[in-house]
Amino acid sequence: MSSRIHHTRHIPREQSFSYSELIMVVALLIILALLLQACQAGGLLRKGGGGKGPQPYKLHAGTEALSMSFVKGSFPSLVTAPSPSASSDGVPFSFTVEIENKGAADIPEGYMTLAVEKDYLNVVSWNTYEADMAPIAIGESGERAVFSLPGRTEVDPYGKQEFVTFTLKPLPIDPKTEQHVSTVILTACYKYQTTASSELCIDTDIYQRTDPKQKACAFKPLSFSSGQGGPVAVTSVDVKTVQDGDYLTPYFTITVKNVGKGQAVEKNKIESACSSTGYSSLTVADFNKVTLDEVAFSKYTFSSGAIRCDAPTVQLRDNEGKFRCHLRPNILLKDQSSFLTSLVVQLSYGYTQSISSPITIEKIT
Repeated sequence: MSSRIHHTRHIPREQSFSYSELIMVVALLIILALLLQACQAGGLLRKGGGGKGPQPYKLHAGTEALSMSFVKGSFPSLVTAPSPSASSDGVPFSFTVEIENKGAADIPEGYMTLAVEKDYLNVVSWNTYEADMAPIAIGESGERAVFSLPGRTEVDPYGKQEFVTFTLKPLPIDPKTEQHVSTVILTACYKYQTTASSELCIDTDIYQRTDPKQKACAFKPLSFSSGQGGPVAVTSVDVKTVQDGDYLTPYFTITVKNVGKGQAVEKNKIESACSSTGYSSLTVADFNKVTLDEVAFSKYTFSSGAIRCDAPTVQLRDNEGKFRCHLRPNILLKDQSSFLTSLVVQLSYGYTQSISSPITIEKIT
């Protein structure tokens, strides 16, 4: 601070600043710098496309949860199998997979399974760089692990990222075969949540007798096109209001869709979905299952019983399903004015997805 003041002595009198003015300028610059740093660190602003400049960060947006990919250049396309008569084993090889939770919910407990052709490849080990992913041995092959990954938050726009390195060993192939093409498949199974929210008009003027200009709002069907930070999304909400005596009953049709690259599964059976023995116990009814945890608007909620639904779960057909709910009768008076409120829909489900890569096992010549 003293060095800055010293330099002002060489400025002509008509351009000089008083000590108090200089302090105010420096303080303002520091505040602006701190605000900019907070916005960047917290993800409050993102660069927009098409020259639109920074855009507000939306936590509940997007259609991804867990992202998995082979690290570029780490997966070999060709390995050499040992000779059946050789005393030494095959030479181990390794590859690395990047996993990242890009969604708006945490994965407190998920499972990963590495599937290989056991007549041609043997799983030696897999190593993680964080302590919160602990390998679980299945038999002698150790092809399964449990993991946890936090998702995006209002403060951190990037979810947790991990790298997992797998080491495999080729086994001898048929002496009459020069090479064999095998496929390595990595599957993840985990629980996830989706939360959708939007402004909703409860239009009590069901016969449209009031001039729209005199009403607080008019109902329009809700449509969601950008997802809510999960692979299962609410895509639309329609409301029909029915009069019964002195009361009105809004009926909601909530449409949900699998917009991800995997498959929904019963959330309490994710461990079985990632187990070679447990998978066989699953039935068709266990797949494409989505649970409705909450529907809420104004002071009324599904969890409190004020909102009733036909069923708390739905099985997706062609990746889509519908929940039908309504406000409990004799609650909303017909004479009440139309009003704006917030609608919140929360879903929970299990989800399973896979990545794979071919590998050629060649006999030593």
